[in-house]
Amino acid sequence: MKINIFDTEKLCVALDQVNGAATKHTASAADILAQATAAEAHLDRLGIAKKSRPGAARHYVSGAAVANAYKWHGRVANRIRLLRGSSGWFVTSIERFEVGLVGGWARTLLTVEQRDVALARFQSQFGVLPAPIEPAALAA
Repeated sequence: MKINIFDTEKLCVALDQVNGAATKHTASAADILAQATAAEAHLDRLGIAKKSRPGAARHYVSGAAVANAYKWHGRVANRIRLLRGSSGWFVTSIERFEVGLVGGWARTLLTVEQRDVALARFQSQFGVLPAPIEPAALAA
């Protein structure tokens, strides 16, 4: 499967095929677009140049956390995988997924090269002391 996130019609057909009658905790085409937008913003914050973004991924589980009193058994959600291509984001997988009390999480995944750029940006924001500072020196 490789569906452009802006192809709402194909996304809706794929979601309907996977979800059947389930709707309450499942993803919509708008949710998928929001996840791609969030992933793109995350790559911005990490300092990944647009030309270096292909290969990044976003894994997303729909739904939200519910209270312990909620009858959660059998709560149908979706597990969706998005991949950043050279021209934008694509859905590569939509699965029916049963969630318990916890649901609604997302994670951005980077290539090794993207990780190295993000780490270099992070490390440029601080220095490292050559040795620990003794508590007595702090009191003086």
